[in-house]
Amino acid sequence: MLMDYTRSIVTLPATLLKHFGLPTLHPVNPVFARTLAHDYTHVVFVVLDGLGMNLIEAMDDGFWLKQHTVDTLQSTFPSTTVAATTSLLTGMTPLESGHIGWFQYVQPEATHYTVFLKKDYYDPAKYIPPSVHAKFTHERVLDRIDDEHDNIATAHLFPDPIEGGGHVTLDQGFERVKAFQTAHARTVVYLYSTEPDLTEHAHGVHSAETRTVIKHLDAAMRHFAETMDRECLLVATADHGLTDVTPINLMQDHALCNTFLRPPAVEPRATAFFVKPGRHEAFTTRFNACYGDDFTLYTAAYVLESGMLGYGEKHPLVDDTIGDFMAVAKSNKYFELVSGTAFKAHHAATTPDEMRVPFIVYAPKGLM
Repeated sequence: MLMDYTRSIVTLPATLLKHFGLPTLHPVNPVFARTLAHDYTHVVFVVLDGLGMNLIEAMDDGFWLKQHTVDTLQSTFPSTTVAATTSLLTGMTPLESGHIGWFQYVQPEATHYTVFLKKDYYDPAKYIPPSVHAKFTHERVLDRIDDEHDNIATAHLFPDPIEGGGHVTLDQGFERVKAFQTAHARTVVYLYSTEPDLTEHAHGVHSAETRTVIKHLDAAMRHFAETMDRECLLVATADHGLTDVTPINLMQDHALCNTFLRPPAVEPRATAFFVKPGRHEAFTTRFNACYGDDFTLYTAAYVLESGMLGYGEKHPLVDDTIGDFMAVAKSNKYFELVSGTAFKAHHAATTPDEMRVPFIVYAPKGLM
């Protein structure tokens, strides 16, 4: 799919910012904007990691999630949690935030930094200096709203172990939402679930295990909607979808690896390559001959100039991260870059399964 950030999840935080009188550099989502105009006392913004439109479309009509999907949006590129949830939290495109993928090469510290785990991807015992962590810090949309409006309380609610003592199930997350709403007159809450992403990775998109998880998520959303106050607006989306995959052990291709300046980075389905000086032609010839049926190889210049990462002021991390080339999957393949990283489903590329996500709205006062 071609990237269109005017139809992406980036429009959702932009809409919140504009509604609460704060500047944003990106277009708003018109459905969300019209609904917020009803001036709800409480807003709950739920992110169900990995809930692609392919899952919504496979549901029976009786599912609450399907009944209340009002629009289809795009993820970011790469269509992955580090990039997309950062966009949802900050209102920035990946180009602006510098959050590109699961692990990013960072100079001058020379680490393949696993962003959410805060350790080196290839050498987890390697020391990571505080300067690396600081490069991945941004102000969040809800914090900006909280700073601007003394009468509005905001909260980010994450599951355990992301947040120590956080919720384990989505039902428990909604109990935390209700407690926060009871304690404050006006609220905006961001509620995050690691499901169905974790189950899809382990078992596949349309597995029995994933279907069970979806039923639990659907029931939790329905129960909260049926018991929440009329002055509460409930919206939900996903950071990306997933597609079922099979691996390619790239590191066994010694001819290709001999052209590497350093190991690859970013994601198994959107992979950045760093090539030795004078070996670019050898790299592209070998890569396209062996993997061209499954991956499209882009130069770093094309990735930037085409707007794949979005628009805005480029973050200093971006150039370090994307290297010389990026290979983006167009089939069901992914690169296994370290041993023991087998997946049944994955994401980060630009196929419809990975890119298309729902915008779900439950608005007691109605959609405008």
